Amino acid sequence: MVAKVIEAAKPADPEIAALIAQGAALDAAAAPAPVDPAGNPVAPVDYRNEAAELVDLVCSSAEAIFVDTGLQFSEPTRAKLAAAWAPVMEKYGLTGAGLFGEYQAEVGAAIVTVPVFLAARKVVLSHRGKAEAAAGEVKPIDFAGADPAANDARQQ
Repeated sequence: MVAKVIEAAKPADPEIAALIAQGAALDAAAAPAPVDPAGNPVAPVDYRNEAAELVDLVCSSAEAIFVDTGLQFSEPTRAKLAAAWAPVMEKYGLTGAGLFGEYQAEVGAAIVTVPVFLAARKVVLSHRGKAEAAAGEVKPIDFAGADPAANDARQQ
């Protein structure tokens, strides 16, 4: 409340500005600590750590998905990304857990499953291609998300 008054008033007198700032500090110190719905104190969010964990998740997922490209995110790159995202997450009150809301479990499962599926798909396609080449025949493979035009071309 006082911060809004400071911004709106912008007193020219430094003594008044100091008094307003002192009042804002007292208001902030007197503000009740945040509590959860059960009334338990809520620990403050460490947005730097939240950002670092989210960046690690995204980078590790990208490395797993594009494993055959040799993509690697260095620790300094991850640290720079986390440092850039921490203020954004704090500004909007985002946490890794809160980012996905009620679908946190589903999104977490997908993040773990997709890279494994993609790696398995590459192995299956590689082995199948070798077997078809040895037998002199090409059979279509129909994975979800595959290019339908490519499947149609193989079937003809």
